[in-house]
Amino acid sequence: MEQLFKETAIFINTLPLALVIGLVAGMMYYIVTRRDIKNALLWGAFFSYNILLLNRVWFCRINKTISSISLIPFSTLDNSAHILRFILNIIMFMPMGTFLFFLFPNVLRKNILRILLCGAVLSLAIEAGQGVFELGHVQTDDVIANTLGALTGWLLARQCQNSFFISSKQSKVAK
Repeated sequence: MEQLFKETAIFINTLPLALVIGLVAGMMYYIVTRRDIKNALLWGAFFSYNILLLNRVWFCRINKTISSISLIPFSTLDNSAHILRFILNIIMFMPMGTFLFFLFPNVLRKNILRILLCGAVLSLAIEAGQGVFELGHVQTDDVIANTLGALTGWLLARQCQNSFFISSKQSKVAK
C-alpha cells in the first residue's frame, strides 16, 4: 500500500507538465486543422491523459523489475490491496472510453464490440510494454479491468450525450 502512495505522488508531480504539453498539442491541432476550439481542447485533454496514463503504468514504477506474470484471470485478487488496484485500474481507463466516444464518433460511437476491442488492445499493448521493458507486473486482471474501464467510460459518455441531446431537443420544442 505504501508503494501505491509513492507511485501516486510521482504521478501527481507529472500532472502540470502533462497539462501544459496537452494544451500545446491542442493549440497545434487547432492551428493546423482550423476546426472548432472545443475539438482542439478535447484532443489536448486526450493527449494529456495519455501522457499521464503512460507515466502511471510505465515510468513511475518504483520497483522496475517484473516480480510476476499472471495469465490466470482473477488469480491476483486475493486481498483488499489487489482488489483496490483492480478498481483503480477500472477508474484509470474510464477516460479512455470517454475520449474514444467523442473523438471517433463515426467509428466507435455506435458499436459496443469495437470499444471492447479497442480497450482490450490498448490494455494488451500496455501490458506487453511492461513485460518487454520490465516495468511492472504483467497481469490478465489488468487487461480485464482496463477493458471494463474503457467500456464504463464509453457507456457514461453515451448516456451523458443522450441526456444532453434529449434535454436540448426538449428545450427547443418548448420554445
